[in-house]
Amino acid sequence: MENGEIKLKKTHNYYYQVQGQLAITKANKCYFIIYSGDQNNLFVEEIPRNDLFWQNILAKLTQFYVNCIAPQIILNRRGKKRKCKDPNSIEAQKKKLKIDPIKIFFKMVLFFSRVYLNFRYNLPGIGPR
Repeated sequence: MENGEIKLKKTHNYYYQVQGQLAITKANKCYFIIYSGDQNNLFVEEIPRNDLFWQNILAKLTQFYVNCIAPQIILNRRGKKRKCKDPNSIEAQKKKLKIDPIKIFFKMVLFFSRVYLNFRYNLPGIGPR
């Protein structure tokens, strides 16, 4: 809530998702819509693309890909039926935060990859037509 109005928090996962979709599709804005039943009003918020925010997230996603995903692909750990191994920096962060940032970032990387591929090749599923 901001100035008495409901707003999507910039720290919420949906905001990250929206900004990723806006950056990938090169759209300037999107409409974030929430439907919560016929008895409630439809919530609609226009969200502009935030290039500075996306540059910061893209840098983190790139670092995650280079340090975590690419080594797993190159070493073919999954193909050899081995568990993926987190770098020491992530292991320390997991202990400190008591969450698994690998799972969160991996889901984001997969999601944005799907959005990009669907948008780029006009495939059915997630992404604009």
